[in-house]
Amino acid sequence: MHFKTILFPTDMSKRSEAPLPYIMDLVRRHRSRVIVIHVVENLDELSHLNIPERPLEELNRERMTIARKKLKEFTIRNLGKLPGVSQEVIRGIPYRAIVETARKKKASIIVMGVHGGGGLESFLIGSNVLRVVRTAPCPVLTVREKP
Repeated sequence: MHFKTILFPTDMSKRSEAPLPYIMDLVRRHRSRVIVIHVVENLDELSHLNIPERPLEELNRERMTIARKKLKEFTIRNLGKLPGVSQEVIRGIPYRAIVETARKKKASIIVMGVHGGGGLESFLIGSNVLRVVRTAPCPVLTVREKP
């Protein structure tokens, strides 16, 4: 197998760095390019939440701008020495956006973290990972953070 394009979805947390050694190894072995993505959920899709009286579109744009800046910093800090790395912030439902991006970019593999722990956050994150694994157009490597 040759992994030409690696898709690396991240929430940019410290925990999301667990897949980095695997990505570095794949890049070294296959001379892969890496596409780092972060998905920002549309606030209109979360309308059941109590949102301030600012227009949702304005809040969505602001969140996208902040996410682009943070993703650029995250990418430079963690993958800055690698050639062929790009990053993209996408609006949408996380698992759908990840799978769509994998299709559009013709990803050879998706490498993503699986956070340990419990509670609602773990359930929601696990649910996204499971949906990606079930619907991805390519292999998915999931990496659990070390305890």
